Amino acid sequence: ERRKYGAIGWTVPYEFNQSDLNACCLFLQNHLLDMDAKKAKDVTWSTIRYMIAEIQYGGRITDDWDRRQMITFAEKYFTQSSLEPGCVLHKNYAIPSGNDVNAYRNAIENNLPDVDSPEVL
Repeated sequence: ERRKYGAIGWTVPYEFNQSDLNACCLFLQNHLLDMDAKKAKDVTWSTIRYMIAEIQYGGRITDDWDRRQMITFAEKYFTQSSLEPGCVLHKNYAIPSGNDVNAYRNAIENNLPDVDSPEVL
């Protein structure tokens, strides 16, 4: 679906790929496990935002305005509020509550629009 709209909002069409996503997921997993081992009470969002927006994905970004945009996305979406019940990322795109995989599948199948608007992407 994402490819249908192209590089919306970016000055340069970057080739973000699955390995970028995998690297971010691995970082998040390791970071959260490390925090758990240290008995940290709060997620260190500034570290997560920096690693994802400046290093993992940001390492591919060459334009200053695009870097600024990526940092803005990170500041908006990588926050404590994204873990709170009822969080809505965009109109009609709420994050389901709980940890049950079936609840997430049900939310995807029944609550998400059949066609994404370009605003979402």
